[in-house]
Amino acid sequence: MNKSDSISVFQLILLSMTFIGLKTHVMLISPLIKTAGRDAWITVLLTCLLTLIWVPLLVYVNKKTKGEHLFQWMKKHMNKPFTNVVIFFTIAYLTIMEIVTLRETITWINIIFLQRTPLIILVLLFGFTCCLLAATSIRTISIVNVFLLFFIVLLGFFVSFTNFQFKDYSLLQPVLENGYFPVIKRNFF
Repeated sequence: MNKSDSISVFQLILLSMTFIGLKTHVMLISPLIKTAGRDAWITVLLTCLLTLIWVPLLVYVNKKTKGEHLFQWMKKHMNKPFTNVVIFFTIAYLTIMEIVTLRETITWINIIFLQRTPLIILVLLFGFTCCLLAATSIRTISIVNVFLLFFIVLLGFFVSFTNFQFKDYSLLQPVLENGYFPVIKRNFF
């Protein structure tokens, strides 16, 4: 990767904020609340603690591979068939995640904002935009993300402040009403 196609740590953090926000709001909140109930917030805290273990592991792997692309490192240090299988399953997983995320995002947008817009138009619009950005570089994606994230955060604060009067935090109690098992079970979402 050349220097003009690289992004800074700050841009990576902004991309992560967008991804995590999209992933949690669109895909995880409903099943998490359905299975863990009012204790779903504890699951989120436990996940944050597990992340504190996961991040140092990623840093360790990055140092051991000396920052080399993981698949390139695997091709040098492992047998080729195993590396190809790992690459195949990684691509398959990411493709499935892309399809599910696109479907869930379009369904969410259609239900919340654009009820009268045909789904095919949303699919074409979002699919074309994603393909166009994917064909460019990570730097372009990061620049577009900065603008999107600005409006996402702005609208997020707007929704939060306008709904503040309707929030009732007493509904979070009793804590662990159904025991620890639903919380631990949902931690694997």
